[in-house]
Amino acid sequence: PNEIGLIIGIESDPDTPDWRKTYARRLQFCQWAIQAKPGHPILREIISQITEFTLDRAKINNLDLSTKNTNLDIMRWTGAGVWTDVIFTYFNDYVQSGIYSKVTWKDFTKLEVPKLVSDVLVLPITSFSPGIGIMGAKDEDDPLAFVKHYFENIWKES
Repeated sequence: PNEIGLIIGIESDPDTPDWRKTYARRLQFCQWAIQAKPGHPILREIISQITEFTLDRAKINNLDLSTKNTNLDIMRWTGAGVWTDVIFTYFNDYVQSGIYSKVTWKDFTKLEVPKLVSDVLVLPITSFSPGIGIMGAKDEDDPLAFVKHYFENIWKES
């Protein structure tokens, strides 16, 4: 517990060439369920990023999300896209993370067991998305299944 500052899980890890149609990033970390120590640098940075982006959009009167691609816009603005970017920025900042080598999505793809990177414990997709039937997620009775989000049919493959 003293080593862990943040616990996150993988939200999506698609391995299809058309992943950009549904996801903001090739591998995304889940932002809707986390555990963090108060004042963790990632929490401060995500608040800063979202606030800055919102103020920039407000300056040009562009806060309306009623247009097409709304899901992707939200993922990039306040969702898994920007959250994932902030986490990778943290991992790749030696001063904050203490990690010497570059960390990318490839370090987490097809993750099946928890992985401690700096002070961030990354849980596999099964931990927050059990039973979705894709991307390697295991069933709801798996020992690593902790949270189930009832997504709005985005996991259904056409």
